Amino acid sequence: MVKQVLCTCIWCLQESNGQGKSVSKATRARHIIKQKKTWANPAGMPTLQRHITTPISQTTSAVSPSTVMLLPTNTTEEISNYNHGEDINIDFFENMMSDRNEEIISERSSSDEEDQIEVLEYEENEKDNDDEYDGDDDNDDDNDEGDHNNNNNEGDDKGNNEEEENNKEYNGEISEDLIKGLRLLKIKDKYNIPEAAFNEILKVFEISKVSLFKLRKLLGNIVPLEPTLVNCCINSCVAFTGEFINEDHCPYCGEFRYKSSQVARKNASYWSLINTLRAQYKDKARSETLRYRHTYTSTNEYTIGNQISDVFDGFRYKTLVSSGFFSDSRDIALIASTDGYQIFRQKRNDCWVILLINANLPPDVRVKRENLMISALIPGPKEPKNFNSFLQPLVDELKQLQEGVQCFDGLTESTFTLHAHIMSLSGDIPALAKVMCTTGHNSYKACRFCTINGVYCQENRHVYFPHKSANRRYDPENLPLRTHEGYIQDVMAIEHVNGTLYRQEVQKRGVKGRSILLELKSIEFPASFPIDIMHGLFENIAPAMLRHWFGTFFKKDFASECVLSKSIWNEIGTIMEKNQKNMPLDFGRPPIDIQKHFAGFKAEDWTNWVILYSLPLLQNYLPERYLNGWAKFVHAVKLCLKKNISISELTEIDRLFREFVTHYEREYIQDDSRRFSAALISYHYLLHISTSIRNTGPAWATWQYPMERLCGMLVPLVHSKQHPYTNLRNQITIWTQFSHLQYKAEVNQKVFGNKLRELSTIEEELYSLSRKYCMNRTELQRLRAYYVTVLNKPADQLMPITDSIQKYGKFRTKYGLIINSKLSNRKGDVARKNFCIAVKLLVDKNAHRPNAPIILEEREFFGEVQYFFSHQYNGCWSMLAYVQWVRNPRPSGHGPLKFRDLGAFEVINISAIDRNVGFLKMPNNELYIIDRENRVKFR
Repeated sequence: MVKQVLCTCIWCLQESNGQGKSVSKATRARHIIKQKKTWANPAGMPTLQRHITTPISQTTSAVSPSTVMLLPTNTTEEISNYNHGEDINIDFFENMMSDRNEEIISERSSSDEEDQIEVLEYEENEKDNDDEYDGDDDNDDDNDEGDHNNNNNEGDDKGNNEEEENNKEYNGEISEDLIKGLRLLKIKDKYNIPEAAFNEILKVFEISKVSLFKLRKLLGNIVPLEPTLVNCCINSCVAFTGEFINEDHCPYCGEFRYKSSQVARKNASYWSLINTLRAQYKDKARSETLRYRHTYTSTNEYTIGNQISDVFDGFRYKTLVSSGFFSDSRDIALIASTDGYQIFRQKRNDCWVILLINANLPPDVRVKRENLMISALIPGPKEPKNFNSFLQPLVDELKQLQEGVQCFDGLTESTFTLHAHIMSLSGDIPALAKVMCTTGHNSYKACRFCTINGVYCQENRHVYFPHKSANRRYDPENLPLRTHEGYIQDVMAIEHVNGTLYRQEVQKRGVKGRSILLELKSIEFPASFPIDIMHGLFENIAPAMLRHWFGTFFKKDFASECVLSKSIWNEIGTIMEKNQKNMPLDFGRPPIDIQKHFAGFKAEDWTNWVILYSLPLLQNYLPERYLNGWAKFVHAVKLCLKKNISISELTEIDRLFREFVTHYEREYIQDDSRRFSAALISYHYLLHISTSIRNTGPAWATWQYPMERLCGMLVPLVHSKQHPYTNLRNQITIWTQFSHLQYKAEVNQKVFGNKLRELSTIEEELYSLSRKYCMNRTELQRLRAYYVTVLNKPADQLMPITDSIQKYGKFRTKYGLIINSKLSNRKGDVARKNFCIAVKLLVDKNAHRPNAPIILEEREFFGEVQYFFSHQYNGCWSMLAYVQWVRNPRPSGHGPLKFRDLGAFEVINISAIDRNVGFLKMPNNELYIIDRENRVKFR
């Protein structure tokens, strides 16, 4: 219950006939501030009111020259030297009104002196800007009784003295209590601990004089990376930047921009890219890590240019380098991504995120949580209608970085001119249509790479893209490609027309405006906008093909022999369910019944279905010609997923996708206009995937998986139902600040030691110690055979081999992969089988010819690990594994290798173990080797 106090401002006195009105303490403080503006000169104020007027100094904030109403939340001006004659920036205070003021302001009496203290605390709370009003209500927030529901409160120890104490602490005198508090705050941020639980933890550990508010203020002082606010429409139509900078109404929905007195009703949030990069380059170790781009492009392999292993192998980067970009080894290459997601499970509130990925970081750390740079948070409840206006602040900074900004290099301890350029921007088709200002997937010119014309289907009221129709035919090998110059011509053609002529030109060209990204010299249309295979291949084509095989794709009944009966799908689903525990942890989520649960499949489930399970499960049911076409698609997808793609493999990707599209149109569309609804734009985009990879690098470098993972991490951060976007902005700010705390070496050392900065290389390791064990006769023979092979000595020349070993249950590879053994599978049927492996060994090609010379070649074997062990021979220790091999694995047509049983045992060195595999058991007791590395063969 919010405590009520008596307000005797002029308005409350008038409403209560001179008795005063009972309101919350935050409301009274706000009334006092408003009253001060009404009577700037105390002499002109009614005598009755003069005693409650608190003089407050003008609060100022720097604004960007290109954006209106940018309100940095890191305002740190102190309230001091007050003068009764000064004006008050009411706009600033009212904009930051929140639902937590009642809980923040301490209980005080209503005396004159305490009233002044209350207003000072209110302003200090507003300067923290944690409680900006961000709801849909147009009221002045006078009804404060319900505002305390926000779960992102900041504590109750606020005031000038505390901020001065925080500043003093930051100057190198951080107390033990604050150090403990920061450690706990880090845990709160990592595991999203609710505030109430966090406060209880502080009490339990008896950390005195520490509050959540104080910890956040201290963290903000140490890492001053705070968001900047930009006014936007209450319905998220437009941000009031650029051409809309002076608008008072939304040009789309007509809603007012301000609540009252120039206070914005809603704001988007931006985190400065320039400040972020400067903070990172100040750190010596980070500055050295950011040289990865220069190191990578300086190797001989890169110079040869026969494979695509990173974004720097793409044409876009090489073209930029030849044009004078990235001349300094410290210049930053950025990969941008954008997407919208629902912040609540009810799916009523949109939220759009702009993510930047630093390609100057090595690939193994590039998309880790602490390295993801959230550039902008665009609030809902609806999706933006003018994306250019929301991109304006980011583009302004990128234009500065394009020209260069001064930055300090902690490695060389010198100042240099920092440049940063976006090389590509990825997203799903609707998101990129907003960014590129194109007409989207349901238009005649939906493809962003070529000018193919769609066909409208009256029944579905949708446009589809068959390459063969009654009016036109397109050659998949010779499509009418778009160019950057062509995009500019299209934009110029529609800029000076309106009305009916404008709509005709938009329909003809597929472009409906000028994208603000054209102002960046590093962006080229359409080459800088790669195809996202996560959405295109796994979330669109895979379920579409399943609907074909279910026989539910078309509304009308079109007979086709590719349709599989319900009984067949029941059998396939049962096989998947029974093999859940046979798939290793490295494969991610285990297989589930696809017939029952396909509607709930995520991108990971569809990925595994396509590359792992579909061919072995379908090859005994799907007719041959359909299966052969699907096998081409699966093979091409597996090549796209490779970390390193050779030029020859890129050519094969292009060929396989063209053959699959031709097969799909022949077998599933059959030149029948009634089936044109099967010609989705996703199938057409298959023809551009190889070009996209050639332009911007391998699929893993630009796909949307990091963005999807980020959205998944952001969803649980929102606790407040009333002010969700403010709540989310505050949580992202803490996340960003902790991610950059490691670059404040002295403070990081005091708080966390060196643990956050240790990047020691992973070494092979045996663990899950079992017990000492004496090998039996058979096992000892296998061990002796191992030493004969390794030492290349006859058995009679070996030193005595002890049968005493130390068993282990698990093994960690040098890549961090955990492989179990049967010894560690103590839970039996409950645990997933993580002990099936692929092994690469050097074998003698002429082993069957005793007198022939030894020719070693690498071969791949599969088996199950019985146990790991360590053994000492001649004073040297070895880490070994006792393995049972798969007997006679053989091809299975379109599917992977298959076998019926296991064979001989052997001792191998653990360094020969390459990866985990799964053994998919079929009803006829055959087992398929499910392996991500498998290559599909065609009959």
